[in-house]
Amino acid sequence: MKYLKIKHLIIAAVFLLAGCTVMQPNGCNKTRALDNCSITETSTGLPANAVISGYAGEIRNAIIEKFYNDESYHGKSCMLRLDLARDGTVNGVKSEGGDPAVCQGAIAAVRIAKIPPAPDEETYQLFKNAPIDFKP
Repeated sequence: MKYLKIKHLIIAAVFLLAGCTVMQPNGCNKTRALDNCSITETSTGLPANAVISGYAGEIRNAIIEKFYNDESYHGKSCMLRLDLARDGTVNGVKSEGGDPAVCQGAIAAVRIAKIPPAPDEETYQLFKNAPIDFKP
């Protein structure tokens, strides 16, 4: 009987200790069991979603700065596809749908905009040929 109690205590201890171990798949940088693996750090040390959102905002701001915004564009949009070099140079831009007037103006703005370089290689890989939903 004493042997069974010790056996149960050992089994319980193993399960308790296993429950404290952080389970993480390859490539996951979480340190707590309840952390989300989808938010990882980039080479800049910032969470990936913050870097991506920030760079998308920088691209949008660079385009908006050169875009002639008419009141008639309110509520309209254009899906653009940018072909970006690592340094932010625009190698090409095309419309993939949306309001024709907004698309024409957005394409003209992209061609003269100063797009900043991506902050890191991971972000560049996401944006080098990404669609941009442009809403003036």
